[in-house]
Amino acid sequence: MSSQPTLRVYPIAPSGTFLAAKYEAGVQILKSIGCNVDEPMPLRQSSVAYLNGDDAERLGELKNALASDQHEIVWAVRGGYGLSRLLPLLKLPLQKKRPVVAGFSDTSALMLHLWKHEQAKSLHAAGISRLADEPQETLQALVAILQGRAEQVRYPSLLRYGAQKNETIAGVLLAANLCMLTHLVGTESMPNLSGTILILEEVGEAPYRIDRMLTQLWASGSLKDVQAVIVGHLTSSGSIKEAARAEALGVFIRCLTPLGIPVFGQIPVGHESPNWPIPFGVKARIASDEKISCLEILENIF
Repeated sequence: MSSQPTLRVYPIAPSGTFLAAKYEAGVQILKSIGCNVDEPMPLRQSSVAYLNGDDAERLGELKNALASDQHEIVWAVRGGYGLSRLLPLLKLPLQKKRPVVAGFSDTSALMLHLWKHEQAKSLHAAGISRLADEPQETLQALVAILQGRAEQVRYPSLLRYGAQKNETIAGVLLAANLCMLTHLVGTESMPNLSGTILILEEVGEAPYRIDRMLTQLWASGSLKDVQAVIVGHLTSSGSIKEAARAEALGVFIRCLTPLGIPVFGQIPVGHESPNWPIPFGVKARIASDEKISCLEILENIF
């Protein structure tokens, strides 16, 4: 798979621990699509089992990565939990050009923080330790985005709920884990979502918890003037997965359509494969005709 120009990647693990074999497989994928990856990424020890090192270690790594002028991308190895502990401490000096952050899940909190403070574009995509699980079609889309051809990516058609036929919806595209977005409400990391198209995904949350998070976003005023919500993977940990997905999707429709927010589903983005790469913070639109609706990217992140 050809790619140009060569991009230099600074891998980081500021959230949870990871499997070394999964990480190495992901590094090989990045190399195969033309990226240079700084190695190795250490698996650190922490007194807290779910964190990859203590706060000082992870914060120092994160600051060094985001301050680099030698890298085009700061790519998270995996999500998990931990970035929301660091964001209040993340005081960054003004910088003319900052590396693009890539990752998803817990990493979306960092993307939202940087969008709030710097209008920084990011790449919502599989973490390095998940790249080897991605099919060829998503890797091809990833290459297109890295090469500055995001407008050429053809995403799977969207299901339409509460949107009019032949309607075009435009806005700034943001993608995030619903839980992480909700946890930023009331903090200095929560951006203004007015004028945005939101892609929201979630994993392991019961429908009533999804309802509670969407209600919190609504009650806080965070959903004011959101142009549309596209629902990503709603990954269930239960045994009746398809029924759980349908019930969770119904929560989005029931909570958001009375607010006048068109709901679309389900774009393959989130905690399952395929996890399509999404440019974060770019101009985009949802174009609909009599039969289908499609997400179209109008701007590149590089």
